[in-house]
Amino acid sequence: ISTSCPVFGSLFLHVNHHAVFFYQREVFLINHLVQFAKEGLDKGEPLLFVTTTDHRIVLQRRLLNESVLAPFKGVYLAMDATDTLSRIMVDDWPDQDLFMKEIGDMIRLIAQGTRIRIYGEMVSVLWARGQCNAAIQLEKLWNKLATQYEFALLCAYRSSDFEGPEKVSLRRDVCACHSDVVSAPGL
Repeated sequence: ISTSCPVFGSLFLHVNHHAVFFYQREVFLINHLVQFAKEGLDKGEPLLFVTTTDHRIVLQRRLLNESVLAPFKGVYLAMDATDTLSRIMVDDWPDQDLFMKEIGDMIRLIAQGTRIRIYGEMVSVLWARGQCNAAIQLEKLWNKLATQYEFALLCAYRSSDFEGPEKVSLRRDVCACHSDVVSAPGL
């Protein structure tokens, strides 16, 4: 596991890569997501972004302003993380069958036989709710889904969500679900 990387490009060269990005400030997250999207579209990879409403609005504005989402440049599907969670959770726990169907259907819809890039914030939404073990389970479900579809997946968490000695083992568990760990500058 690598602990730091200034850019995402080299991380997503192979199939079914699953990286996590720890960030302090929203600007770092959005800048890296714009780069992640540009690199994917430049390679002809459709994008599936499952984000919070606030991040989706800021990200789409940046992608449009920087002509990343120019007409005919590629496929970009944005889904709401909270709404998606409501369709895959049963009794505050990610249901494997519902997850595989919901996310699998979205992947099939946009992939059309090609590898896609996915950015997901459902895990960070769960984490913010205090459902840390559910977030880790969801990370594991993404890994299981990667055995059925070709995609590069990026997840992100606020670094402040992992402060304190009681969170050390949880951060280790999150990192263990990923092939790479990327931190924003200064972390």
